[in-house]
Amino acid sequence: MGEIVPAITHFEKQIEEARFECSMKGILEKHSREMPGIVEHRFNQLQEVEAILEFLNTEMRKLRAQTFRKFLEVITKHLVHVMQINL
Repeated sequence: MGEIVPAITHFEKQIEEARFECSMKGILEKHSREMPGIVEHRFNQLQEVEAILEFLNTEMRKLRAQTFRKFLEVITKHLVHVMQINL
């Protein structure tokens, strides 16, 4: 989890590079030759970002489930205590 901030910084830099890479100024024939490689490279980066997102979603679901379990335990203990007092 500690590597998330550097990953975000890395991919923000990559976005800036991609914007420059994909500008269509100059010789269009040259750009049309380079475009398949650029698209493949950027698609691979997209897959990396999606994998990171999936990991973070999984971690969030785990944390949410743990928190909910603790919440239920506390509520159950409290209700049992209240029921014992009322009896």
